[in-house]
Amino acid sequence: MNKKINIVGTGNVASHIALALNNCGFAINSIVGRNRQKVESLAQKIGAKPLSKASSDTENEIFIVSVSDSAIPEVISSISSNNTVLHTSGSVSIEVLSRFKNHGVFYPLYSFVADQNVRWSEVPFLFEWNNSISESVLISIAHQCDFNFHEVDSLARSRYHLSAVFSHNFVNFIIAASQEYIYQNSLDFKILVPILKQLIDNANTHQDLHQLQTGPALRGNIDILEKHLSMLDDFPIYQDVYLQMTKWIEMFHNSLKI
Repeated sequence: MNKKINIVGTGNVASHIALALNNCGFAINSIVGRNRQKVESLAQKIGAKPLSKASSDTENEIFIVSVSDSAIPEVISSISSNNTVLHTSGSVSIEVLSRFKNHGVFYPLYSFVADQNVRWSEVPFLFEWNNSISESVLISIAHQCDFNFHEVDSLARSRYHLSAVFSHNFVNFIIAASQEYIYQNSLDFKILVPILKQLIDNANTHQDLHQLQTGPALRGNIDILEKHLSMLDDFPIYQDVYLQMTKWIEMFHNSLKI
């Protein structure tokens, strides 16, 4: 694939993608972004041109737009419609790119953290394209970088994104609460790691995790619930989380009995 690739954005997703594409042999033409320091830093790492705005006179190039969802319309407004434009959002429809003849979605379903190594072979990419040209661009990138990809439409992608918020973002907050409580009480968090691994193993092997729910909320063990809540008096936010989660578990499982 001979088309020039431009990365629009300098956040965690944009930075990881730029470095990954560079590492698997793609020459990145430019890094585009508003934060001059970040743009120049990322561009220098991969030998790209630092730009504050996408040039309107480019033709037949590839722009991978990796910015906040709300910024996409403004950012793409300066890009010529004769380019191939891809966005990396999990929740924004492909239709936002409809004025471009060739367009698509290049969404990695993963939580990117600055300076954290990514095992790209394990990251699922959700692709969507509007024609054979954007399809060819996306698949060429995936094959050269050995990315694992799935073709899904915008509705399915938004549903995967929502599910990822439940299974990663919310779960991360819950585990962080557990971690903080353990450390604040001078205990060893590693003792909890096996039960966390069990949770992931169960998710890989069972289609209905509700059937594996255990704990005092499911059993209706009031004494234990009240004891736990009192133990969280110094952690009012986590106390509220505990209380709400208990109520939701009770409500859900009680609804199954009706």
